[in-house]
Amino acid sequence: MGQKQPWHQQPHESAKAYEAFTVYRELGSSRSIKKACRKLGKNTTTVGRWSSTWRWGERVKAWDAHLAEKQFSREEDVHQEIHNTILAAIRRHAGLILEALGDIEGKDIPPEQVDRQISNLVRAWQTFKGVPLATATVSVIQGENIQVNNFDTAARLFLDILEDEPPAVKQRILGKLAARKQARLPPAPGGAPPAGR
Repeated sequence: MGQKQPWHQQPHESAKAYEAFTVYRELGSSRSIKKACRKLGKNTTTVGRWSSTWRWGERVKAWDAHLAEKQFSREEDVHQEIHNTILAAIRRHAGLILEALGDIEGKDIPPEQVDRQISNLVRAWQTFKGVPLATATVSVIQGENIQVNNFDTAARLFLDILEDEPPAVKQRILGKLAARKQARLPPAPGGAPPAGR
């Protein structure tokens, strides 16, 4: 049988002494012998003796540390669950944008709407990654449209979000973003399409 934890009943500790200890232990950070005595209806001499004999001070420190560790573990689990939920939502959003990028041609999806969604995704990803929004690339967005140089950030962002995708999928993503960037470039002087951009 494994060693008992300090907050468990100790070998040779009587049931009454252990009951008194549990009352004391459960009083929390404001615990005192007097409070435990009032709750138990016992005199301070007996409870004080038990406290000293059975090292209540040591044992409640171990108990408090145990509770703090359990609380920290629960908080870590909640944090991880929130992290996974947000990441899944961002990935879904990225997938919808990629579908929209593929559907702009010949569909009734306004390109500006896709641009706005890319801006929102950049914002969400940078917030998720802890990049201060004041210095984030998204600060170059003007009005409702995303500027051309934000497409490069969007390309990196999509690859980061979809890191588990096969290389062929990543290439297709880059191609779609490059095509959208090309469509957003202003015409070159003389009305010809921009060269090599």
